This record gives sequence, C-alpha cells and structure tokens, in this order.
Amino acid sequence: MYCESVALTLQLIFCKLYYGGTVPDTVDLENCLGWTDVDAFVQRDALDFFKSLCLKLDEQMKGTEVEGCLQKIFLDLQLEIEGCQSIYDSFDKYVVNKGVFFVDLPPVLILKLNRLDSVNINDRYEFPLELDLDRDDRKYVLRDANKSVRNIYSLHSVLVHSDDVCGRHYYSFVRPTLSNQWYKFDENVAKVDSKMALEEQYAGEEGRNSNVYMLVYVRECDKEKIVFNMDGDYIGDHIKSKWRFDKEDTRYRQNMEGFDYFDLTEIEYVKNFFLTSDTPVKIINECVAKEFGVPVEFQRIWLCAKRKHETYRPSRPLISREKKRTIGKLSCTHFKKQEADLVLFLETEIGPDKKLLPPPEITQDDILLFFKFFESEKIIPCYVGRLFVNKHWDVASVIPKLKEMAGFNFDETVELYEELKYEPKVICHPLNIYASFADCLIKSGTIICCQKLHDFVIPYGTGFLQPALKKYRPREGQFYLERSRLHPYDNLLERLAYEFGLEDPSKIMLYTRDNGQYTRIVNDNQVSDLMYYQVLEHLDTNT
Repeated sequence: MYCESVALTLQLIFCKLYYGGTVPDTVDLENCLGWTDVDAFVQRDALDFFKSLCLKLDEQMKGTEVEGCLQKIFLDLQLEIEGCQSIYDSFDKYVVNKGVFFVDLPPVLILKLNRLDSVNINDRYEFPLELDLDRDDRKYVLRDANKSVRNIYSLHSVLVHSDDVCGRHYYSFVRPTLSNQWYKFDENVAKVDSKMALEEQYAGEEGRNSNVYMLVYVRECDKEKIVFNMDGDYIGDHIKSKWRFDKEDTRYRQNMEGFDYFDLTEIEYVKNFFLTSDTPVKIINECVAKEFGVPVEFQRIWLCAKRKHETYRPSRPLISREKKRTIGKLSCTHFKKQEADLVLFLETEIGPDKKLLPPPEITQDDILLFFKFFESEKIIPCYVGRLFVNKHWDVASVIPKLKEMAGFNFDETVELYEELKYEPKVICHPLNIYASFADCLIKSGTIICCQKLHDFVIPYGTGFLQPALKKYRPREGQFYLERSRLHPYDNLLERLAYEFGLEDPSKIMLYTRDNGQYTRIVNDNQVSDLMYYQVLEHLDTNT
C-alpha cells in the first residue's frame, strides 16, 4: 500500500531486509520521491540520489522534533583526486584550495571522489580502514574547535562505479556493524574479505573500468549510536504490522495450496507448461509429478472454466477417456473451440500426518468449494481451506465446519458471500444460507467468503468488502464510518445505534442533501457517500 512518508517507507524496507530472506522492492520509495515509471529506469548519480532522498526527508521533518537532524548527522564532501595518491592528499587539497577549516565534523562522512568531471582518472588512490582527521595537530579543524571529540573514523562502505559499453553500473562493499566481515552488494549479496573491499579497489591497473566513487566513514565515538546490532525490539509495532500485512498479502496471492504460485483468479502466477496441441493429455500428469513431486496416483486434475468476471475456476475433474485424447482435442471439447491456453487445477489430499492421500471419491452431485474469511484485525481475507459439499444441501450446512476452519467460536454469527472477483476490486454477492447451493447457482470452483456479523470496520480503508464512504477528516459534530455496500440499510442503522449508545435503531433518521433540500433515506438505493443523521431522542441534526 502506497504511503507518502519517506521515513515510514524506508523503515518498512529495512524491516523487510531484517525479517525477509527476499529482496524487497523499492516501488513505494520511488513513489514517495515523485518518480514515474519512466523515472525509475533513468540512470542517476549516487550522490545526487542521496541528496534528493535527504531533501525529501528534511521537508517531511519540518515542524517535528527531529527537524534539522540530518544536517547534524551527515556531511557530504566532494574531494579532488587528480594529482593525489591518497584520501589525505585530497583533504589537504580541499583545505588549502578552498581555504576551508571545519568548525566541527559530523558522525557520518560521505565522500565523493571526483574521478569523472573531465576525464576518467584511473590512477592508484588509497583510502584507509581508519581515517584520522585529527592528524598533524588537527590541521583540518579550527584551533578553537571542541578538542574533547576525537575525529577518528572507521570505513563503513565503499561504492564502486563501473562504466562500459553496457552503461553505468554501481555496486558496493559494506560492513554493516563495522566488524571484520564485509559484504559485496551487486546483483547478489556475497561475503568478501577486507582485501577485496580495500586494496583491490585502489585502482591503478591498465584497462580497469571500475573505480571507487564514494566512501562512507562513521566516527568511532558515535558508532554505537549510528551502527549497532539491531534486533526486532527496535522495530516499531506499526512497522511490523504493515510488514505482516504485505507478507500475508503476498503469501495469499502466491501459495494458497502449498504449490508454486497458485491462485484462482490471477492466472499469471500459475506454473506454466509449454506443450504442443498433439501432446497426449496423460503427459500432463507426468509433468505435474516431475515439477511438484506429486505421484500420479495422488493427483486429480480439474479443468478450469473462464467465468463472467474474467476469473478462472475449477469446473470439473478430467475423466478417464479424456486422458487418452490430445491437448488440442480436449481444448476444443471443453471450450467449444481450441484455446491458446488450457487452464488446469491440481487437487491433492493431505492427511493428518502431512502425507499425500489418494483423492476422495466424489459423485456427480458433489461440488468443490473454496473458503476465505475476513475479520477487521487481519486486514485482508485469509484462505482457510476447501470442501466437497452436495449441491442439494442448504448453504447453512457448511457453517459449523467453516467456523471450525476459521477458528470462530461455535456461537459466533457469520455472514456468507460468493466472491465473484478479487482484482482490481472485490465484487461479492450475499448468499441466502437457507437456500441450497444449487438454488444459489453455486458450482464447483466457487469461492465463499465469511465474516462475523457486524464486523464492519476495514483497516486502512481497504479490505474484503469495499467501503461505501469516502475518507475525509470530520469536523466537530461529524464522524466517519466505513460501510460496506453489501450491508442493507437496516444494518447501517444498527451500526449507528451502536456508535450513539442507543438500544433502538429506529430512532435514527438518515438524510441526503441536494441544493439545500433534505431527503430521508429509507432503503439501500438512496445511501450516499455523505449523509446527515437525526437522533429523535435528542432532536439534534448533525453531519
């Protein structure tokens, strides 16, 4: 979910790095910086990017208790290297040529080495693991500067620039905790020794096309504040909550059944097999066995049909005689014409001991249903499992089993919906639990969602049931309430009665307003994004 806060987005990226195991994407950070899709592919100078990031952070810190803190922590300097053999020569040149002395130095120094201003300078240039800027009787700082602070710095990271026919490329060497262990961050992350991070980056070899471009040093006396072994206690609960939401959303989309990227609605995540139309259908079982490790005798392959809302759902299992046909013949029979793609669903049965079992016997009256449940604390609907049911049963017959699967209390009242579509927005239809599945036109592959009765508030303004009201900041005498379009008018009155502490919802009147005229709302069709209420007991009218 996109957030305008650069600080929050950065925290979330580092939270994902800490807990993750996978590379977090930076799309949200790019959005925070105002980048378009085109901007994301523009090559940028590393220091310019850092400055624009700090500028954006600085803007968002204004008026807060941390305003101006970045200038107290970081200092970036551009050092000349032409005619210099080491970083100390560059500092000498910086002070002498510019006539600059430092009043004080910050905890973190970011040093850009100007190799590329006119010609790519490839001379040998040394930089130390420990940088002493108090050397030679503190010649880089003013005489009356604070002498109690020792300006001795440890090398934290080395950014390398590579330039060849393929374009500009950056990679880095970092020691996150200032220990002896270095890491190289390129297309992959690898442990390296200090020699590769330092001596091998001094350059000077003929034909070399990569050179050190930036160095980051951390002052020794400040390193406990800047660099430390972080554990989960340092990460705010709101950051962890957002990370869990993103992780759960990814898990939900990728792995409902425990196999690779299975989803009933997003076919692009499904495992693809490229087979010719004259391939025997039975070969599919062999491909599945090889790819997923599920022996043929434990497989049941279902044909998927495309439904009205552009979703694919399992419609029926393959029968024995179809396995003798070719894929092309099967496609023509199932779709009435030969389709480019044949979408299939793999059903497996796993026993209590986590071992595979043969698929259960089913009849023509049995249908395969998938179940999700939603509650406000979970933010998104969670997949809880699948069941075979008889299509002539009442919908209410599955509720006890569904409560057990979802972890609801036995006496909890729930509502059931048929999910018609999930992306780009949820489309659901309420189910009559007293009718049969057949009467409700429920077929195999249908997704049924449940939620606790009156569980209306959807965190972050998103979730399973789409809110009817737009978000706005209420003024005094106003309040904001999220209401699902699926809930009838009477339930909205009950929700309002709960907010007001009233026992009788009928004492609340709702109105819309148009050109100064108020019209009373009496049914769902009149519900608006902005409504006015009147509590008869108090005879007050508010927005």
